[in-house]
Amino acid sequence: MTHQATSANNTSSPLSPLQRWNSLPLYWRILIALCAGVVAGLLLGPHAVVFEVPSTVILQLLGALAPPLIMVAVTHVLMTTEITGRTAARLAGLLILNTTVAILIGLTIANVMQPGNWADLKINLEAAAADGEHTGPSPIDLLVNNVPKSILGPFGDKQNIIGVIFIAV
Repeated sequence: MTHQATSANNTSSPLSPLQRWNSLPLYWRILIALCAGVVAGLLLGPHAVVFEVPSTVILQLLGALAPPLIMVAVTHVLMTTEITGRTAARLAGLLILNTTVAILIGLTIANVMQPGNWADLKINLEAAAADGEHTGPSPIDLLVNNVPKSILGPFGDKQNIIGVIFIAV
Protein backbone atom coordinates (compact mmCIF):
# COMPACT_ATOMS: atom_id res chain seq x y z
CA MET A 1 0.00 0.00 0.00
CA THR A 2 1.18 3.43 -0.75
CA HIS A 3 1.19 6.42 1.53
CA GLN A 4 -1.72 7.92 -0.43
CA ALA A 5 -3.93 4.87 0.11
CA THR A 6 -3.40 4.82 3.87
CA SER A 7 -3.88 8.56 4.26
CA ALA A 8 -7.16 8.41 2.33
CA ASN A 9 -8.54 6.02 4.96
CA ASN A 10 -7.58 8.36 7.83
CA THR A 11 -9.25 11.51 6.52
CA SER A 12 -12.06 11.47 9.05
CA SER A 13 -12.83 14.91 10.38
CA PRO A 14 -12.04 15.65 14.01
CA LEU A 15 -14.89 15.41 16.49
CA SER A 16 -16.71 18.59 17.40
CA PRO A 17 -16.82 19.56 21.09
CA LEU A 18 -20.45 18.38 21.32
CA GLN A 19 -19.58 15.02 19.75
CA ARG A 20 -16.66 14.61 22.15
CA TRP A 21 -18.93 15.50 25.10
CA ASN A 22 -21.57 12.99 23.97
CA SER A 23 -18.95 10.28 23.48
CA LEU A 24 -17.97 10.48 27.17
CA PRO A 25 -19.59 7.93 29.49
CA LEU A 26 -22.49 9.32 31.51
CA TYR A 27 -20.65 9.06 34.84
CA TRP A 28 -17.83 11.27 33.50
CA ARG A 29 -20.31 13.87 32.26
CA ILE A 30 -22.02 13.88 35.67
CA LEU A 31 -18.68 14.26 37.50
CA ILE A 32 -17.58 17.08 35.18
CA ALA A 33 -20.91 18.89 35.64
CA LEU A 34 -20.67 18.41 39.41
CA CYS A 35 -17.17 19.91 39.49
CA ALA A 36 -18.28 22.79 37.24
CA GLY A 37 -21.17 23.48 39.62
CA VAL A 38 -18.88 23.52 42.64
CA VAL A 39 -16.43 25.86 40.90
CA ALA A 40 -19.28 28.16 39.79
CA GLY A 41 -20.66 28.22 43.33
CA LEU A 42 -17.26 29.04 44.82
CA LEU A 43 -16.50 31.73 42.25
CA LEU A 44 -19.91 33.39 42.33
CA GLY A 45 -20.46 33.09 46.08
CA PRO A 46 -23.62 34.96 47.10
CA HIS A 47 -24.24 35.95 43.47
CA ALA A 48 -25.03 32.29 42.68
CA VAL A 49 -28.55 32.93 43.98
CA VAL A 50 -29.54 33.77 40.38
CA PHE A 51 -29.43 30.03 39.67
CA GLU A 52 -32.00 29.23 42.38
CA VAL A 53 -35.14 29.64 40.26
CA PRO A 54 -33.91 27.78 37.14
CA SER A 55 -32.48 24.95 39.22
CA THR A 56 -35.71 24.62 41.22
CA VAL A 57 -37.77 24.51 38.01
CA ILE A 58 -35.49 21.89 36.44
CA LEU A 59 -35.54 19.70 39.56
CA GLN A 60 -39.34 19.92 39.78
CA LEU A 61 -39.68 18.98 36.10
CA LEU A 62 -37.36 16.02 36.61
CA GLY A 63 -39.40 15.02 39.66
CA ALA A 64 -42.57 15.22 37.58
CA LEU A 65 -41.03 12.94 34.95
CA ALA A 66 -39.86 10.30 37.42
CA PRO A 67 -43.17 8.53 38.27
CA PRO A 68 -44.28 7.99 34.64
CA LEU A 69 -40.80 6.81 33.67
CA ILE A 70 -40.76 4.36 36.58
CA MET A 71 -44.24 3.13 35.60
CA VAL A 72 -43.19 2.53 31.99
CA ALA A 73 -39.90 0.88 32.98
CA VAL A 74 -41.49 -1.52 35.48
CA THR A 75 -44.34 -2.39 33.10
CA HIS A 76 -41.91 -2.98 30.22
CA VAL A 77 -39.67 -5.22 32.31
CA LEU A 78 -42.59 -7.27 33.62
CA MET A 79 -43.98 -7.73 30.10
CA THR A 80 -40.74 -8.63 28.32
CA THR A 81 -38.59 -10.49 30.84
CA GLU A 82 -38.59 -14.24 31.14
CA ILE A 83 -37.03 -15.22 34.43
CA THR A 84 -35.97 -18.84 34.69
CA GLY A 85 -35.24 -20.71 37.91
CA ARG A 86 -31.51 -20.06 37.98
CA THR A 87 -31.92 -16.39 37.10
CA ALA A 88 -34.65 -15.99 39.71
CA ALA A 89 -32.40 -17.50 42.37
CA ARG A 90 -29.56 -15.18 41.38
CA LEU A 91 -31.93 -12.20 41.41
CA ALA A 92 -33.19 -13.14 44.88
CA GLY A 93 -29.61 -13.49 46.11
CA LEU A 94 -28.68 -10.07 44.74
CA LEU A 95 -31.79 -8.57 46.33
CA ILE A 96 -30.88 -10.03 49.73
CA LEU A 97 -27.25 -8.90 49.35
CA ASN A 98 -28.28 -5.37 48.32
CA THR A 99 -30.73 -5.09 51.20
CA THR A 100 -28.17 -6.38 53.70
CA VAL A 101 -25.50 -3.93 52.51
CA ALA A 102 -27.98 -1.02 52.66
CA ILE A 103 -28.99 -1.95 56.21
CA LEU A 104 -25.35 -2.27 57.28
CA ILE A 105 -24.48 1.13 55.79
CA GLY A 106 -27.46 2.73 57.52
CA LEU A 107 -26.67 1.14 60.87
CA THR A 108 -22.99 2.07 60.60
CA ILE A 109 -23.77 5.71 59.83
CA ALA A 110 -26.38 5.86 62.59
CA ASN A 111 -24.07 4.34 65.21
CA VAL A 112 -20.83 6.08 64.22
CA MET A 113 -22.09 9.58 63.42
CA GLN A 114 -25.12 9.54 65.75
CA PRO A 115 -26.87 12.32 63.82
CA GLY A 116 -29.45 13.11 66.52
CA ASN A 117 -26.82 14.01 69.11
CA TRP A 118 -25.92 17.27 67.38
CA ALA A 119 -29.49 18.52 67.10
CA ASP A 120 -30.76 20.88 69.77
CA LEU A 121 -34.26 19.49 70.07
CA LYS A 122 -36.43 20.78 72.86
CA ILE A 123 -38.73 17.95 73.82
CA ASN A 124 -41.86 18.60 75.78
CA LEU A 125 -41.52 15.86 78.41
CA GLU A 126 -45.17 16.07 79.50
CA ALA A 127 -46.40 15.60 75.93
CA ALA A 128 -43.97 12.73 75.41
CA ALA A 129 -45.16 11.05 78.62
CA ALA A 130 -48.82 11.51 77.60
CA ASP A 131 -48.13 9.87 74.25
CA GLY A 132 -46.60 6.86 75.92
CA GLU A 133 -44.39 4.71 73.80
CA HIS A 134 -45.01 5.52 70.18
CA THR A 135 -44.30 2.74 67.78
CA GLY A 136 -44.34 3.17 64.03
CA PRO A 137 -47.02 1.82 61.75
CA SER A 138 -47.32 -1.93 61.41
CA PRO A 139 -46.24 -3.63 58.18
CA ILE A 140 -49.90 -4.21 57.30
CA ASP A 141 -50.61 -0.48 57.76
CA LEU A 142 -47.65 0.36 55.52
CA LEU A 143 -48.96 -1.97 52.83
CA VAL A 144 -52.50 -0.62 53.01
CA ASN A 145 -51.33 3.01 53.04
CA ASN A 146 -49.13 2.50 49.96
CA VAL A 147 -51.82 0.93 47.79
CA PRO A 148 -53.11 3.82 45.68
CA LYS A 149 -56.71 4.95 46.06
CA SER A 150 -56.86 5.98 42.38
CA ILE A 151 -54.86 5.25 39.25
CA LEU A 152 -53.58 8.83 38.91
CA GLY A 153 -53.04 9.43 42.64
CA PRO A 154 -49.37 8.36 42.85
CA PHE A 155 -48.53 10.57 39.86
CA GLY A 156 -49.62 13.71 41.74
CA ASP A 157 -47.53 16.16 43.74
CA LYS A 158 -46.89 13.71 46.59
CA GLN A 159 -45.32 11.28 44.09
CA ASN A 160 -45.78 8.02 45.95
CA ILE A 161 -43.29 5.89 44.02
CA ILE A 162 -44.38 2.74 45.86
CA GLY A 163 -47.92 3.43 44.61
CA VAL A 164 -46.61 3.79 41.05
CA ILE A 165 -44.94 0.39 41.34
CA PHE A 166 -48.18 -1.13 42.71
CA ILE A 167 -50.05 0.18 39.66
CA ALA A 168 -47.37 -1.07 37.27
CA VAL A 169 -47.41 -4.57 38.75
